[in-house]
Amino acid sequence: MLRTGPMWSNIRLFHEGRDLHPTRYMTGRISDGLIVHSTVNTNAVVSCLETGATLIANHLHETSAAVQRVQEVLEYQLGAKVWIQSYLTRANKSAFGLHRDDHNFVVLQLLGSKSWQVESGGAEPTQRTLCAGDGAFLRAGTEHAVSGVGELSLHLTIAFDWIEATDAQPGSTLSEDERREHARTYRLGSGLPVALDTSTLEPETVLRSAGRTRPEMRLDGDHVEFSCVAGRFRFDSRLVPALEVLLAGGETTTRELVKLSGLSEEQVDQFVRFAMTTRILFCS
Repeated sequence: MLRTGPMWSNIRLFHEGRDLHPTRYMTGRISDGLIVHSTVNTNAVVSCLETGATLIANHLHETSAAVQRVQEVLEYQLGAKVWIQSYLTRANKSAFGLHRDDHNFVVLQLLGSKSWQVESGGAEPTQRTLCAGDGAFLRAGTEHAVSGVGELSLHLTIAFDWIEATDAQPGSTLSEDERREHARTYRLGSGLPVALDTSTLEPETVLRSAGRTRPEMRLDGDHVEFSCVAGRFRFDSRLVPALEVLLAGGETTTRELVKLSGLSEEQVDQFVRFAMTTRILFCS
């Protein structure tokens, strides 16, 4: 949570209903080349946590590769725009009080416990303590309050907006403008170094789809039409088993693509080099 680097603005300390100014718990400077250096003051953070503050890491998937993989797979599996936050507390207080969020989210309690109060449309509010390993789902607009219980406690919220509204998907959905913008957005990553020098491609180079929106695929005889953030393409239909792995949000390698497709190593290498240079695929 505290490895901020240039993402210093993703770290927040929230106390008694308001954000504390970053100068209270963080130092930063901009050096030659406009490089941002930021450091969290651990003693200041501990002091604030002891008096009831909550330490928040917004968009944790931007600084943790492991969390990024969870976010990417969920976006494809759910058909949603997903972002992940973490919340660390120490005291037995609520920093936020009763409030609503404008997005759906799943809570995952990772460490310690937290007390949740969830309003239920006029009935008595639900009171529940989530312990490590517990989870819950709250749709957008659900009034709730979260409080520490006097021990070190960490939970994640996996926040999301559905891309398309359906009766089976309650809660928040992207607007038409947001949907178009999301469809143009790439995942964090790149095709480097392969896109710059294709000779650097190795059999075990880890590959993943580049776009945040799940690509579409349609068989057309001996070929498959593949539509993604980078455009529309036609590939040999023998690549379908390999492309299905990518469509599920997963990772693969050149060696695995050869096994799945039955194509030669040379043919798969040509496909991967093309996909890297056109931003269909990224290296992990």
